[in-house]
Amino acid sequence: MIEDTLQRKRRTIIFYKEAANIETVLNWIRDLPQQDRSALGLDLDLVQSEWRIGSAGDSDGAPSDRVGRIATGLFGGLRRLKQGHPQCRKLENGLWELQSAMPSGKAVSLLFFVTDGTVHVVQGHIKKTGNVPPEILLLARQRMGLMLNGAV
Repeated sequence: MIEDTLQRKRRTIIFYKEAANIETVLNWIRDLPQQDRSALGLDLDLVQSEWRIGSAGDSDGAPSDRVGRIATGLFGGLRRLKQGHPQCRKLENGLWELQSAMPSGKAVSLLFFVTDGTVHVVQGHIKKTGNVPPEILLLARQRMGLMLNGAV
C-alpha cells in the first residue's frame, strides 16, 4: 500500500522544444480553444498524477485504471471518447498516446514517453482516424530520440 502511494507521486511534464527553445507542442496546445485547453490540462494531470512505474523499476510503466487503456483491436475508426475519460495506449518502444475528448467535439492525441518519473510530451494533433498517421509517428520517434539523447 505504501509502495503504491509512493509510485503514484506527481510526475514532471516536459514539452518538446525546438533548438531555438520554442516549445512546439505547448504552443500547439495554447492555440486550442480555452475550453479544450482546460479539458486537455485535466487529462494531462491524470497522466501526471496516476502513472504507474513498472514493477521492475523500469521507467516505462503504464497508466493507472483511472486513465484507461485502449486495447489494440478496438480501433475500427474514430471512437467517440467521453469527455473527462482520457485513454492511453502504448504505440511502440516506450511511446504512448493519450487520447482526449474535447468540449468542442474534437478528439486530441498527445504522444509522450516516460523516463525517470518524467512525462515527455513530443507531439500533439487532432484525431481524424483511429490510427496515428505515419508521418506524425515518425516525427514523434525523432523527437523522442532527440530528447533521450539530450540534444534538446
